[in-house]
Amino acid sequence: METKRNADAWDTIKKLLGDVQKRCKRSKSKFVIVIFPSTLQVNKSHYEVFKKLKFNVDENILYSDKPQRFMREFCKEKNIPCLDLLPYFKAHRTVEWFSEKDDHLNGARNEFASEVVADFFRKDRVPSIR
Repeated sequence: METKRNADAWDTIKKLLGDVQKRCKRSKSKFVIVIFPSTLQVNKSHYEVFKKLKFNVDENILYSDKPQRFMREFCKEKNIPCLDLLPYFKAHRTVEWFSEKDDHLNGARNEFASEVVADFFRKDRVPSIR
């Protein structure tokens, strides 16, 4: 996130998300953001897979929530309900969350994430548009 290229990309993402928010308001839809972390932020089980694919893997990402923090701050500023799943995943970092060779959740963890998301909606944290 520290490079100019990443900062420019984040500016573009914020603009696009602002456009989505406007479209949702026009169509009387609710816009909610759920942040799914990368496997690289949860545990080290996939580091070698990504290194073999020639990704530049910085182990500091394991201790960072910077992308999530940027998104949470954006959501707060724009009054967009936001659920960050990183703390939930980190609370259970000893279990394997992701499929063997990619960044998709495995079946059991997908169920867990869906329960957390459903709970987020059940607790009426998503305000109605009036």
